[in-house]
Amino acid sequence: MSNEEMIERQRAAVLCCIRTGKDMANTRHWIAMHTGLNDRVVRNRIEELRNEGHLICNTQNGRGYYIAEDIEDIKAQYKQDCARAMSILRRIKPFRHALRELEAEERDEDQITMLELLEEE
Repeated sequence: MSNEEMIERQRAAVLCCIRTGKDMANTRHWIAMHTGLNDRVVRNRIEELRNEGHLICNTQNGRGYYIAEDIEDIKAQYKQDCARAMSILRRIKPFRHALRELEAEERDEDQITMLELLEEE
């Protein structure tokens, strides 16, 4: 079995463990036990499934992962993810400023910085 096939099987197994509705939520630990995958792999497969468009929500009360059942589930997950993204953006701001200062000290005026390359993407 190829690596791609193995990953697809893992995604399918994880998705089978994620039910519709917050009352049917399962924890990553439960999913790991039922699929035989470790926690890191389960987390990665959930992220991949989300990136494919599956509306997988997670509760912040520790109840676990579930498929969105209604617009309220979608709104709650969206709000939660936006808050997390903004928190990360605030956290990296000092690093961005430090990189700009350090790279400005080290480069010639005609050179482009790594940060400038990242910002272009």
